[in-house]
Amino acid sequence: RLRVLLRYGGLYLDLDVLSVARLSTDTMRSSFVIGRQDSGRVGFRTHRKYYGLCNAVMAAAPGAGFVRMLLSSYGWFRSYGRDAFWDEHSVRVPAELADRCPAVGQHILDSDRLYLPLWGDITSVYTAEPGD
Repeated sequence: RLRVLLRYGGLYLDLDVLSVARLSTDTMRSSFVIGRQDSGRVGFRTHRKYYGLCNAVMAAAPGAGFVRMLLSSYGWFRSYGRDAFWDEHSVRVPAELADRCPAVGQHILDSDRLYLPLWGDITSVYTAEPGD
């Protein structure tokens, strides 16, 4: 997904993401767009404003510098599935890069702009009354 975004740009959505509204024009003026993931801060990033940046939804211009940085970080990828490092490059590394390099052109959206409801409350999507 990152290689395709780097080369062609575009919008990436995980298969379990439901899109119900478009991203604003102002948001799309950045070379890279990603949303916060407000998971519990157990062990990692405990003193930060948010836990990480979730790669389930990403928009990028071709050649985006932030995407290039993310790709280069995979040289030390160390997860083998559902282990202690499973969200390291999907969530925590993007957040650390954004903290260290704020001027690379990324736009970070609040989690409620992209990830509402959270996975633990997904049934509300299918059980809510119109207008809820």
